[in-house]
Amino acid sequence: MGPNCLGTIRPSTELNASFARKGTKPGKIAFLSQSGALGTSVLDWAVSRDIGFSAFVSLGSMLDIDFGDLIDYFGVDSQTRSIIIYLESLGNTLRTQRNL
Repeated sequence: MGPNCLGTIRPSTELNASFARKGTKPGKIAFLSQSGALGTSVLDWAVSRDIGFSAFVSLGSMLDIDFGDLIDYFGVDSQTRSIIIYLESLGNTLRTQRNL
């Protein structure tokens, strides 16, 4: 995760390490978002419709952890059946690899 992230929520453990006012109930969907603003909107929408998540993760500028890391993690997570991703850009990773 990196700068401009909203944080992370893991409802099954009651972890809310985010700036979001509301948490969410446990579910089977991992929601990964590069945008904190969109993530907050999705959380508000999900709460109003009684939808739960296995995890909510806002990555921001992806300084240390990126979508690949989280896809690997949630792909084998027993609490997750689906992964939803909101991606704004792939970041510098592809640009760096092209220049090699």
